[in-house]
Amino acid sequence: LAMHNKLNGPLLELKAIGKNLDTAVSGFRMALPQLVSQLPKDIQSRWKDQRVGSWQKNRPRRAF
Repeated sequence: LAMHNKLNGPLLELKAIGKNLDTAVSGFRMALPQLVSQLPKDIQSRWKDQRVGSWQKNRPRRAF
């Protein structure tokens, strides 16, 4: 229940102030950092390394 409250609370707060959310996408983006923080530290660092590597590979190239 505590994890549910941590994940659901920010979504409910945004909805309360009138933000129109795609809860499937927004919820995942808001939940991911909380879920990753629950992983063991070595897995967190490997996940972050992979995420940064993927971003660098797929980032837009400058035209000039």
